Amino acid sequence: MNPYVIPGLMSTEEIAAAIWGISDVQVLQMRIRNWNVVECRDVLFHHLMKTTSLSPASIGRCYNMDRNTVKHAYTTVENLLENNLEFKRKHDLFMKRIRK
Repeated sequence: MNPYVIPGLMSTEEIAAAIWGISDVQVLQMRIRNWNVVECRDVLFHHLMKTTSLSPASIGRCYNMDRNTVKHAYTTVENLLENNLEFKRKHDLFMKRIRK
């Protein structure tokens, strides 16, 4: 649902940024290598690839990234979900909040 339809409804990026402790959503589109920003951005790429029919190139263009960055983010999230409990907890919280 479009966040502009209902006032106060947070976008997917805003929800992810809040969970990963990022104060400005615009940071996600910058080439910053801070681990929190990278992890948050990777989760967004993973979510978009799973829930939309957008190509990795289209997703990458939305965030000023390359298609290979999006593909790498997808596999990184899959690996982290299997091996990192703290990451899995944050990811599950993200998925829970966007389903509301």
